[in-house]
Amino acid sequence: MDFKAKESLIATLPSKSRLYAALWFSGEDLSLFLSRNTFARHAKILSQYGIDLSKRFVLDFHAPFTVSQLAESLGFSSRQVRYLLFRGHIFGEKDSSGIWRIPIPVRVSRSRPDLALKAHLKGIGYAVKSRHIK
Repeated sequence: MDFKAKESLIATLPSKSRLYAALWFSGEDLSLFLSRNTFARHAKILSQYGIDLSKRFVLDFHAPFTVSQLAESLGFSSRQVRYLLFRGHIFGEKDSSGIWRIPIPVRVSRSRPDLALKAHLKGIGYAVKSRHIK
């Protein structure tokens, strides 16, 4: 499932279950931090939409983002993403042809909590402890 499809699916969910679906899409095991009753309630609701909270969602780590793909999934411009890469707020590397490749999940500096939260909620990233990623 691509990120646009995930985003569309999450938008159709009941508001109280959206956060749990986004966390599930990011690979989180919700049974570790939800009470049994809360987990069961949201598992029942989300199962109607094809989301099985009892099974962990596996991210595809073998297909890195390009700048334009990450920009589209976060709602940024390509220029903003290149700036964040250059400043070390997002981890990425240039390949032999000079194209940025950003591994999934996206590693975001804790100095940008807004970006880290947005990436986490989109199910594509997490924050790292260092101030800047090098």
